[in-house]
Amino acid sequence: MSALSGQLVDRHASVAEKQQRGLSTAGRTDTTLESHLSSAAQITHGGARQMDTIVAQTRSIADVAASARTPAAEMMVLKALRAQVAQAQSVVASTQQQASQAAGQVKSLSYGSGELPQAPADLPTDKPGEDPPHGEDPRYWLDVTKVTYVPEGELAPPNYKQVGPNLWYPDPEGGIAYVPPPPAAKYPLDLGDIRVIDPDSDALFPPGYQQLAPGIGVPHPDSYYGAQPPWPRPQQPIDVRDVIQVAPNQLAPWGYVEYMPGWWVPDPGRQSLVGN
Repeated sequence: MSALSGQLVDRHASVAEKQQRGLSTAGRTDTTLESHLSSAAQITHGGARQMDTIVAQTRSIADVAASARTPAAEMMVLKALRAQVAQAQSVVASTQQQASQAAGQVKSLSYGSGELPQAPADLPTDKPGEDPPHGEDPRYWLDVTKVTYVPEGELAPPNYKQVGPNLWYPDPEGGIAYVPPPPAAKYPLDLGDIRVIDPDSDALFPPGYQQLAPGIGVPHPDSYYGAQPPWPRPQQPIDVRDVIQVAPNQLAPWGYVEYMPGWWVPDPGRQSLVGN
């Protein structure tokens, strides 16, 4: 009987200790969450204030446009309006990027499983499944059929992130709000299959390619008649979460390769060397 009592005491102590750890973790997480949400609110308000300023400036330009009587004056108004559109697009892209970072911080917080603590003998022994590392998760591979070209001066669709020159893609992380993971890419692009040519030359893309943006071509299922089966795993998949833009006067992070002019992704070859 004493042995049984000892086991019960030990199990109770273990459960109580686990409860205490969970409560302590949740308390720290609450504080961190409050900080992240405050930062997210500042991002949203800041973007809204910038957009309000742009709207007010655009209205002033529109008022001036009514009095433009010469081609030169009309051209100045047109340039000013284009600049306003470009500025608005920049604000939207910047706000989305900051919001995505804030969302990632929120999603990384852990409150535990939310389940009642169990006695040690009843606890599961298997570790919960973890998401594959970046570059290995087919849900986040860049699908050529989802890339959208947005001409200069126009606004991209909401909840899209830029992945190339005037090229936009559904943001899998979706800003502040939680977005469930997308389905696996049906037509994932291989890093080695991208072709860049001079758009003003007579050069042509290989058969089966389509132009995504001027001078940038990729294999595309719409280049063939009839429905195409899903493509196999790329040798060098592109994780849309890892695409970054690097200014001409700046250096890209080590281990990155330029996959479109001005746009970079982790080089699978270099990453594998690091892993070894």
